[in-house]
Amino acid sequence: MTKALLVSVGGSPAPIIYSIDCHKPDYLILFASDDSRKTAVQQVLPALQSQPKDREFLMTPDEQDLEKSVCVILKRLPDILQTWGLEFCDLVADYTGGTKTMSAAVVLALSGHLNDFSYVGGTERDKNGLGVVINGKESMLYLKNPWNELAIESLKDMALLFNRCRFQSVVELADLTGRKTPNRKPVFDAIKAVAESYYAWDNFYYGKAFNKLREAESKMRMLTANSESWQLAALRQGIAANLPFLESVVCELNRIVKSTPKEKGGNQMEGCDGTLIIRDLLANAVRRAEVEYKYDDAVARLYSAIEKMAKVRLKTGHGIDNSNLLLEQIPEGAFREEILRACANEREGGKIQLPLLKSYQFLAFLKDPLGVAGMEKIVELGKVLTTRNMSLLAHGFEPVRQETYQQMLEIALHFLAAVKGDLPSFPQMALEWEWL
Repeated sequence: MTKALLVSVGGSPAPIIYSIDCHKPDYLILFASDDSRKTAVQQVLPALQSQPKDREFLMTPDEQDLEKSVCVILKRLPDILQTWGLEFCDLVADYTGGTKTMSAAVVLALSGHLNDFSYVGGTERDKNGLGVVINGKESMLYLKNPWNELAIESLKDMALLFNRCRFQSVVELADLTGRKTPNRKPVFDAIKAVAESYYAWDNFYYGKAFNKLREAESKMRMLTANSESWQLAALRQGIAANLPFLESVVCELNRIVKSTPKEKGGNQMEGCDGTLIIRDLLANAVRRAEVEYKYDDAVARLYSAIEKMAKVRLKTGHGIDNSNLLLEQIPEGAFREEILRACANEREGGKIQLPLLKSYQFLAFLKDPLGVAGMEKIVELGKVLTTRNMSLLAHGFEPVRQETYQQMLEIALHFLAAVKGDLPSFPQMALEWEWL
């Protein structure tokens, strides 16, 4: 039994009666014009095998106006369902009766809400098979929502969200669409897996992201093996191109985190200088600024990247932990006195801790190329750091401007000896889709 049935009503009562009797709804909504309301009251309702618990008329202001008919359905139907404690998932719509405009309005208005429609056809029609169904020859047709099956609009929405780095929204939309479109579920399961992977990556869960991205690439490979969709193929190629870089980031991070600073004069960790992690952090900052226009978030990441460049270089290249510098690691002389005076943290028992600018000065004192690059930009860096320190995400109350982001990105790239094109990038989903 159907919980609620919306049926469009025209001048022929027989198919409407047949539809209602087949569905046996608890609640009935009659979409009617002024003329067809009379048909419903005088001929349809009295002839029903059983009466619904409640009924409501939904009146179109003009049965020949598609826009007005769609608008009245969208405006009034949610309130009617709410009165009965129902939702769209409890509703079936039958578009048999009424004018062609009214039938089109039912499908257009509800295609984004319902899974099922119904229509009364027949085995015999008058006018040599070209007219209306002959009374007593009706048959009920249950039809799936074709919009759900095609899901083209949902794919476009997912692409737009994905390309704006709204990965969690893609996950939710793909999950909902997959449940509504069983025949297309493998496609949306794969897109969901892809979005989950990039969500984890975008939030620095590198190990989790790598495992999920491998699974997602496998699902996409299976899909593209049996599909001619260039959109799916392009997405899979982008994923495959990202995997080696992400794997390298995971390995590099593990080595840096698990390593201990070496003694003064030790060799650099072989093949591990933190460059990949820094590049990914810069790429994350670029997404925040140039995709989401969140300059405060971008500058916070750039600050972290610039700070970590010095921290990692001191650790991997010189065996120095800038959060716990040992006295014997500082060459004797005026520079040692300056470091002790400025960087001894009495709250930490006199532990010597180097802040960002002092870390670069220390690297320069050691004649490290990163320290030399830092000194070349020390004045500019000091200015943008002052601006950053006045932001809401640091110590002040001012929003970060786009110019500050651009200046800080330029400095970070200079320190890294890279250009923006060297940074890793996420794939883009195609905005135009065809039936898969």
